Amino acid sequence: MSLETYCKAAVKNVEQKLSQDGKRLPSKCDTRMKLAYRPELDDTAELKAEGVKYYQELIGVLRWAVALGS
Repeated sequence: MSLETYCKAAVKNVEQKLSQDGKRLPSKCDTRMKLAYRPELDDTAELKAEGVKYYQELIGVLRWAVALGS
């Protein structure tokens, strides 16, 4: 499997998962961290077990993409 095919399939999977939750990938995103960000004030709820598992799966996908690209 080529890197391009793998990445396209990964993005498609993420888009499907997001659409199930009524969300979508942003078309434009500012990637810089905000200067006023204060992590000690972040009160975002922690992920439940299912969210943790999905996040770990995404990290695995990213690791494979990097390995295939090297």
